Amino acid sequence: MADFNWKAFLETLSPTKTVPVEDITGARHICRPTLPARREIQMMDKLSEVFDLVRADEKVREAFAAYQAATEKGMGELMRLFRVMLKNPDAVRILAEAFSIAYPSVYAAALVNVRADAELAVDLPAEPNALDLFSASELLGGLLPFAARTVGVLKDKIKSLQSP
Repeated sequence: MADFNWKAFLETLSPTKTVPVEDITGARHICRPTLPARREIQMMDKLSEVFDLVRADEKVREAFAAYQAATEKGMGELMRLFRVMLKNPDAVRILAEAFSIAYPSVYAAALVNVRADAELAVDLPAEPNALDLFSASELLGGLLPFAARTVGVLKDKIKSLQSP
């Protein structure tokens, strides 16, 4: 099977100026797909770890290939891709770390909200991470536009260097 084309996948996403995410208390937070360079580098390192993990997983590669083949058919294959990816506990942990690196103030505000909610605070571990504060879809929703924007910016910069 051919390797998954990350560039093509990320180009199917449309980066926006801001990405709203909702924590498990229902509070909305705004994430920006643009980060300071130091934080961007740390987050890209984390995302690279996830890509390396899932690239080695045959089921994930098959789900990516199916998504690529069916992008015009709707969201079904994308949902299948995320379900398969989220079954890898290491990938999920790294995604949570990447989210916390990318959006520390969003993480901090969500932690305050969850700690203030008596029902949710009961299940909160001593050292919570983004997995304890956001749904998986919200974590992915906050990270994917950032990755798509980064790929787009780099692609444009490379094209400008190649032009006479």
